[in-house]
Amino acid sequence: MHFRELTDRYSLDKILRSTRTGTVLSATDSRSGQAVAVKLINVASPADLVQRAPAFEKLTAALEALRHPNLPLILDSGFTTEGSAFLVMEMLEGTTLDTASGPPLRLLTLLFQALNGLEAMARRGIAHGNVTPDNLLLVNGGQERIKILGL
Repeated sequence: MHFRELTDRYSLDKILRSTRTGTVLSATDSRSGQAVAVKLINVASPADLVQRAPAFEKLTAALEALRHPNLPLILDSGFTTEGSAFLVMEMLEGTTLDTASGPPLRLLTLLFQALNGLEAMARRGIAHGNVTPDNLLLVNGGQERIKILGL
């Protein structure tokens, strides 16, 4: 387990979302200038961090290798000097699936995309554990696509 000062590489801008399990912040990667999302994962204690570190490293390696169109691109991960885990992902703009409307075929197509992403995760032995409309983001980068959040 290697601890890093998160602000050495990322300029943290503002909190996008905070839950009992973690906080997602908008940030800028100082190396590339790219806008990114940083998820700080809450850990109960230093002992808990040490115990869970191997599983976190295995999970993040699997997610980084996955590169599925319905999952955010994982750019970096590790452990902060303050004793939490972090995950850096591409910054995504969009709306949650629960705001989507339109013909049933459109909605079924979007749900099918979400299922494809979940299936890809399952093939790698990764379970999401919190699939909700808040964790299904509808993005439009030329083609309407669902991205699974809450990793």
